[in-house]
Amino acid sequence: MKKIWLFIPLLFLAITNTTSQNKEQLLDSSYVYLYNQYYTYKYTDSLKAKTIAAIYLKKAERAKDTINMAMGYTFKSEVYKNDSIYIDYLDHLIEVTSKKPTKLFPAFFHYRKGHLYALVRTNKNEALKEILLAKKYAESTGNDSLAYAMYTKIGRLVAQNGNRKKAIEIYRECYEYYKDHMHKVGKDDFFAFIYNYSTTYSDLSENDSALYYNKIAYQYSFEQKDTLLVAYSKFRQGQIHHTLENHQASVDSIKGAMDVLIDDENYLAVSQGYSLMGDSYIKLKEHPKALAYFGKVDSMYNTSKIFYNSESQRTAFKFLYQHYKDKDDTQNQLHYLNKIISWDSIKMASDDRFEETLYDNYEKDNLERREALIEELEKDISISNIIKYGMIGISVIALLLFFYEYNRRKKLKRRFDELASATRKETGIPKMVAQDKSKISVPKEVIDTIVKKLEAFERKNAFTSTRLSLNSLANDLKTNPNYLSKIINHRMGIGFSSYINELRINYVLDLLDKNPTIRKYSIEAIGNEVGYKNAQSFSNAFYKKTGLKPSYYIKQLNKIGV
Repeated sequence: MKKIWLFIPLLFLAITNTTSQNKEQLLDSSYVYLYNQYYTYKYTDSLKAKTIAAIYLKKAERAKDTINMAMGYTFKSEVYKNDSIYIDYLDHLIEVTSKKPTKLFPAFFHYRKGHLYALVRTNKNEALKEILLAKKYAESTGNDSLAYAMYTKIGRLVAQNGNRKKAIEIYRECYEYYKDHMHKVGKDDFFAFIYNYSTTYSDLSENDSALYYNKIAYQYSFEQKDTLLVAYSKFRQGQIHHTLENHQASVDSIKGAMDVLIDDENYLAVSQGYSLMGDSYIKLKEHPKALAYFGKVDSMYNTSKIFYNSESQRTAFKFLYQHYKDKDDTQNQLHYLNKIISWDSIKMASDDRFEETLYDNYEKDNLERREALIEELEKDISISNIIKYGMIGISVIALLLFFYEYNRRKKLKRRFDELASATRKETGIPKMVAQDKSKISVPKEVIDTIVKKLEAFERKNAFTSTRLSLNSLANDLKTNPNYLSKIINHRMGIGFSSYINELRINYVLDLLDKNPTIRKYSIEAIGNEVGYKNAQSFSNAFYKKTGLKPSYYIKQLNKIGV
């Protein structure tokens, strides 16, 4: 045993030395190689991605390469999920270079900061502020090409903010400049500019102009012999034809782009393309083809498990949900309903980025902090100590949690047994409270008529409609809401909302007790089945009535094999 413990440190030392040698070798690699390695591991191995980011930065710092140092900080902010690392560095560079501006700096750093605000923090106001500063510095140093490049970015932000007519004015001015200075703009930058110009006209429903500028983008990319840009212009053409309801032309254009978009691994665009073709085939009354393309959108999600911030997936899920609903296929219907709900929740969660805040000041010990992060990757960690002390702590916590959980479950089980026993005897219509009819200001014959109609309403389980309200029920019963509310209070001794919740929860208890199949549904679906619009409302009403969560109640029913 002693020999084994002597061997472990030697083995660890050997591994550490080998790792250090590998890192030194990577420092000699090109930036392009490290860049590709970083994106190879970014989504698959965060530790390796952190190591590559640290090496990229260290290489740039050794060479005093400012541009690649900025890229290194970009990588580091991504892998540590802390964009303030990058922001702080840019603030430092802006402070230093603002003292003696050049044609490139600090304009470039303001641009990078604005780019981060726009894409990562989705803060359009801060993004616009930084891009305007970049344009100002570029103009003051006579760098007109960079100034117009920033102007196109401003146009894009203005368009995203809803002022598309102003954006068109900006794009028009930039286009006039580029026509005479094509040598000053990069191929990809010019294509992106024309592409956005076309998109903004589409957003204004000026589709003739959108087609015109997209045609320019297509001709330009064709002349450049760039198959990727040709494909994107075809894709854009398909989007415009779809808006114009030229559905066959839309399908033909998008189909002509799809192979290249797949090779480019632009899965968002591919998903959008499949969805647009699916929608076009619906309009062309070719349902099997629509089903096939919406199925491809779904298949892409099943493979990647990524929800895109694009309506293409939701459109596909909604179509597939309706398709299976028409076929009375409950299992698949619920499957796609859950996907729609998940997509919606992810979409809402993504809006939280607007509330993120920035660090205000650049710390003077930034170099030490960067080195500490790099050294953190190279620390020798004593695994045996972590396990030993960790297990002691976990054991103590586990013991406390065990006693707490044991007592909690005991109480819940007692409540379930009481409820399950009572359910078989008492579920159904809430008990009537005997009251003197003369005490409410409603004619006796009206009371008798409404009570009979309420009894029919209860027998038909009409309370399971998600659209039910006091007004809608009063309308259905041919009375007014005031009378109906008074009669329910008189008859049951409770208000309308409590009355409906009583009916629904009694009904769902009986349903769960007698129908094992419905127990397999999601909580959202069960709630929807008995009239609740969302899982939260159903769970709250169920807990208020029973003292138990519906998920726990279902689990216990399944255990006893009812």
